[in-house]
Amino acid sequence: MNDKSEKKRRGELSRGGLTLAGALFVFWLLLTGRFGLRMTVTGILAVGITLSFYRRFLNYFNLEPVAATGFFRILRFAVRVGQDIFVSAWAHMKRVVYGSPSPEMFTVTLSLEEPMLIALIANAITLTPGSMTVEVNGSELTVLAFVDGEEEVQAFRQQVHTRYEQVLRGGRTHA
Repeated sequence: MNDKSEKKRRGELSRGGLTLAGALFVFWLLLTGRFGLRMTVTGILAVGITLSFYRRFLNYFNLEPVAATGFFRILRFAVRVGQDIFVSAWAHMKRVVYGSPSPEMFTVTLSLEEPMLIALIANAITLTPGSMTVEVNGSELTVLAFVDGEEEVQAFRQQVHTRYEQVLRGGRTHA
């Protein structure tokens, strides 16, 4: 590799790191719910410690695809996951009160190939009440969820594609 291409690669990595740091910082502020000098300084320190810990001990995780996805896409993804958590919690409270069908296991096939982006979607499914990612095999997720029949399974798959996968792909439809 020549010096120019190495400098360009380092510049792209540092921009990706800054994007990731910015996303973590905004997430920190949203979680704390307090906006002031003290929380800003604490957030910057927390992000710095987190990223240095990552570089020192967890460097085998490739976070470049996440950073390359872009700050606003990741933020939009996080907001959608948060919305889905609350909507699903409400729906499943009703199911608990009125009874619910047994959970079903089914697969969701993603068109994404980056393991970290697939892991984001798998974790989003698990964070949502009433569903859990049981296994990840390449781009195929095995999901256990409280759904009532094939129609709800298809709706679940469609929601994963439109609310999560499309956001991480930049609005492009899945294959």
